[in-house]
Amino acid sequence: MYDPETCSWDEEMVEAVGISRDLLPDPGWATEIAGGVTDEAAAETGLEPGTPVIVGTGDALASMVSVGAVDPGEAIFMYGTTGVIFTVLGGNRAPEGLWSGPFVFEDTYHAGGGMATSGAIVRWFRDELADAERRRAEGAAADAYELLDGQAADVAPGSDGLVLLPYFSGERTPITDDSARGTLVGLTLQHTKGHLFRAILEGVGYGFRHHVEAMADVGIDVDRVRAIGGGAGSELWRGIVSDITGVSQEYVADPLGSPLGDAFLAGYGTGVFESLDALETRVAVTGSTDPDPANRDVYDEYYHVYRDLYPQVCDSMHRLAALGDE
Repeated sequence: MYDPETCSWDEEMVEAVGISRDLLPDPGWATEIAGGVTDEAAAETGLEPGTPVIVGTGDALASMVSVGAVDPGEAIFMYGTTGVIFTVLGGNRAPEGLWSGPFVFEDTYHAGGGMATSGAIVRWFRDELADAERRRAEGAAADAYELLDGQAADVAPGSDGLVLLPYFSGERTPITDDSARGTLVGLTLQHTKGHLFRAILEGVGYGFRHHVEAMADVGIDVDRVRAIGGGAGSELWRGIVSDITGVSQEYVADPLGSPLGDAFLAGYGTGVFESLDALETRVAVTGSTDPDPANRDVYDEYYHVYRDLYPQVCDSMHRLAALGDE
């Protein structure tokens, strides 16, 4: 219903879906002032009446701002409960199967997408299959995730013939299928817990690469990536993702995320900050991860298997999803 080229609502589409235009706010760039705090809101919140209120943006785009990914070609890999990739564009382009639209500053745009589960699978594995690691971590300096990382690090790239489709809650992009299901292919009696855990990390890495390639198909290059989110604290996981995607990553620890991004946007929109320089000085890059060329050819082979699997098992996934709902 929203036309990113004109930054306005598509009136015909609004009418077609039966929504009253009066229910929709006037679109604007994130830093534009939408109005001021009303007397009623002031009484409820304690804010001063008339305090400027900006249009604002969604959490993922605000997170990009929080780590200084604001110029065309800059991007984020978000290792959260869901896996998110967004990149900034100088003009609007719409990769097939992904999301696109206005960014936060005037005449800037973004493209990207999100995997329904990434860190959620890692947490599921820890909670359901890593009791021994959780017990060992109690009272120790390490945590269960670090112990699992250590086991996975001893496994060769490709997990000795395992490939995971990380569709544990369906999938958002690029396949957009709420009936997709998680799939682990290649299991043998020789595989260990470390193999399984590494296959999960690699499966998310293949998902990131799928997004990077969907953007490359329409001429969008992902040049400078900042890795954020709780899972980005795993040096092993960042290394696996860089090896699979061929993309270097800068790690920003404790970026505070979307609240910091929103705060900066509010300050920029109201003139407290006069330039983006004020943001860059507050971003602390604490590490970097480059691809290991020795692993690239191995992961290329596994990635092709990953891409082939979904079309081959899609019908079976849907049948199982229906049976599970009965």
